[in-house]
Amino acid sequence: MTNKIILTEETSILQVLKNENWLQEIKNEFHKVVEFSSKLEITDFEDKKQIEIVKTSKQWYVTTRNTIKRAFKSKRDINTEENRLNLEAEREVLAVMETEEKRLWEMLEKAEKMKLRKENEAKLDDRINELFKYEHILDKEVLLDMKDKDFDNLVLDVRFAYMEKKEKEVKVEQEKLAREKELEEVKKQAKLEAEQEAQKKADLEKEKVEQEKIEAEQKRLDDLAKVEKDKQDEIARIKKEQEEKDRLEQKRKDDEEKTRLEQIRIEKEKVEQERKEKELMEKRKAFIEYRNSLDFDHYEDKDWKRIFYKKVWEFKI
Repeated sequence: MTNKIILTEETSILQVLKNENWLQEIKNEFHKVVEFSSKLEITDFEDKKQIEIVKTSKQWYVTTRNTIKRAFKSKRDINTEENRLNLEAEREVLAVMETEEKRLWEMLEKAEKMKLRKENEAKLDDRINELFKYEHILDKEVLLDMKDKDFDNLVLDVRFAYMEKKEKEVKVEQEKLAREKELEEVKKQAKLEAEQEAQKKADLEKEKVEQEKIEAEQKRLDDLAKVEKDKQDEIARIKKEQEEKDRLEQKRKDDEEKTRLEQIRIEKEKVEQERKEKELMEKRKAFIEYRNSLDFDHYEDKDWKRIFYKKVWEFKI
């Protein structure tokens, strides 16, 4: 008689592993359990009995999987080929329950989620308001699926982000005020510098006007001096021209007088020359008459004298 297999007990599984058809026997037992659990459904997530049955069934799968793994592990030895077959058998056995275990798990998750959403409906407005205090808006569906711990962590994160944001805003505002103050100081300084520059320009313009007045007065005086100088120069020029004119006139007169005197001199010289020539002619005439009156052979001039010589006689020796 075959003993009943208790899948949650390791000794029971080890006992079955001694049988020739141990793999099929274990798989058959698993099928029975899966056939039972596959009929389980949660039709009302608020029905604690339904949820407890599904939880128990799921926990059975978890316990059984661990038990089978331990039992199969104890059956391994150093024979590599047998170990390979053992591992394949283990995976084949576990594969029978994996789909159903997953289904139960998803069903419990859904039930937990529906229960959580039901509980969170009463907290929804408070959660929205709590987040709104920190200027944070989150979709209602997300809030309905959120556990208290997760929401509290979210609030901490949002609060921290809000405070950090506010600190940044305060810092930005302070920097803005500082910049505005600095800008105001810059404007004041610029205004002061502009006023100083304007005053400086006004002073320079005033100095320029005064200088222009001085220069204009100096120019007027220079112009008057120039006019006076030009006048004096003109007078000097006219005087010089007159003097030159008088000089030329005097020179002309002097030249005329000189010419007249020269003419007189020439005339005198001419008269004197004519007189001398006349005297000379007279002397020459007297000389000729005198010479012709003399009996001489030859003459010579000596010491401004002309000496006549007469040959007395000639004696031949």
